[in-house]
Amino acid sequence: MYQSIFIPLSSHGDQLPALSFGASLVEAFDAGAECAFTSKSLFLLEGEQSDKVGEMSRKEGYTASHKLAEKFYQEQFAKRAKQVQQWFELSKEKLAGGRRLVWKDSFDLFGETAEQVRDECSFHDMTIASYDLSTSILDDVLTGALFATGRPLALVRSFPEGKDLSNLTVVLAWKFTPQTLRAQWLSLPILKKAGKVLIATVDEGEDTPSDEELAKLTAYLKRHGINAHSHTISNVKSPAAALEQYYAEQKADLMVMGAYSHSRLREMVLGGFTRHFLNSRTCNLFLAH
Repeated sequence: MYQSIFIPLSSHGDQLPALSFGASLVEAFDAGAECAFTSKSLFLLEGEQSDKVGEMSRKEGYTASHKLAEKFYQEQFAKRAKQVQQWFELSKEKLAGGRRLVWKDSFDLFGETAEQVRDECSFHDMTIASYDLSTSILDDVLTGALFATGRPLALVRSFPEGKDLSNLTVVLAWKFTPQTLRAQWLSLPILKKAGKVLIATVDEGEDTPSDEELAKLTAYLKRHGINAHSHTISNVKSPAAALEQYYAEQKADLMVMGAYSHSRLREMVLGGFTRHFLNSRTCNLFLAH
């Protein structure tokens, strides 16, 4: 299922975990991954350059300052793209599966950025990104890769170099929603290869999965060759925080969960599982919507 993976890379923060996870996947599935420097040139101006553009605007007007800004944008974009490519070439040599990671032309997210991300991610089986991806881009990746393509998105905080999927502990955050069902189905290739799969549910009163439902889920996974064990977390004030703690206690490597069971606006205003994990950034997530 995962024959083509896209990994957008930023010029700051720790990008290696995303690259390491991608390398492990392409090695396990005999796949390939395309990696590219991804940025918004409008956010690349350095302090001195911004000052020069402002001075030009005051002296010669908008048209002249815009041309100067465009020149600086392109210079910075090319400079950072080259730096990231050099880092990429050095880093992939240290990774098992690194030979299957290829560099593709960098692209500048300008204008309708979510649509640009969508157009790129639509032609890959999944997207992997670091939480340290530029803040100005991460939301566009969520919108473009997750909501518009129907493909899964993995957000990675940490992942040991060269870790084999057979050593993974995966937590499947279970709740009977279309998003969770889709995430579970799309993650089957990883679940099949993982060394340990844990089904985690949180006691939320009437919405808590029944023992019968969990037994059916376990039996379904068993038919796919996955020996999963279920656990219900009870007596908690914050279901999302309790699930996050369970992930840490199990020393898990990846959490599979449906993203935004409610509307994004409701989750942003009232909170929710997805928003909690995106804000805390402590767990490696495999998301589907």
